[in-house]
Amino acid sequence: MQIPMTRPTPPEGRPAARGFTVFELMVVLGIIALFLVIILPSVGFVRENQVHTSAYKISAHLRGMYERSISEGVPYRMTIDLDERKIVIEKAENPPCGAGLTLNENANTRFKKLAQKKKEAKEKKMAEEGAEGGEVDYSKGTTVKQFQLKKHVNIIKVVTQANPVPVESGTISVHAFPWGVVEKAIVVVGLEDDEDSELFIITQPYLGRARVRANVDIKKEMRL
Repeated sequence: MQIPMTRPTPPEGRPAARGFTVFELMVVLGIIALFLVIILPSVGFVRENQVHTSAYKISAHLRGMYERSISEGVPYRMTIDLDERKIVIEKAENPPCGAGLTLNENANTRFKKLAQKKKEAKEKKMAEEGAEGGEVDYSKGTTVKQFQLKKHVNIIKVVTQANPVPVESGTISVHAFPWGVVEKAIVVVGLEDDEDSELFIITQPYLGRARVRANVDIKKEMRL
């Protein structure tokens, strides 16, 4: 006698379990692939945009440091910590930077006159009113501004007039002087292990500007 085989039936009110068909799996994989195609370039764009933002932020602060130095009659320096990706701007004593940077006759004449007027006005006020609290000692540095770069942005290297050999770790400073001169320097920022993302911030000593460029020949630029 042959016993008929029957399939077990699911409990009442519960539909029978069913696996995905090949077609359904292909649709799901296609959606995931499309999602990745859209999202991944966007992530790369965001990181590259962070490099641009950081570069122009450094450029703006170099310009601001230059203008502060002139208006206040006090030397400034921007100290760059490559390991911590940190920027500190502070008032500082006039540092000896090489290549004739501190020679007044090389300075922008208009800003030399502004600085001289500022100095004379300060001396006149002190003579009339007397010094209050004594002179401020800037040799230790008085921090004016500090900030850290975005998470994925690194300071790749820095070259200055006083330090022509590229510095890739530790700290280095760029100086501005009250007679209208900022030290010639190149600061390179970018994403780690991605040379195509690198941007070069280049100071213009007698204009106080800091240009942002890509694909710069550092040796050639520093000779200009």
